[in-house]
Amino acid sequence: MMVNPRIMKTNASYANKLFIVKALRYRLNLITE
Repeated sequence: MMVNPRIMKTNASYANKLFIVKALRYRLNLITE
């Protein structure tokens, strides 16, 4: 299974951004409640 390193890198950064956004929203929800 050949995987393009560039695609792997973009997927990693995309997952990273999603994780950061989820963490920020979770923290905001804790603060507002």
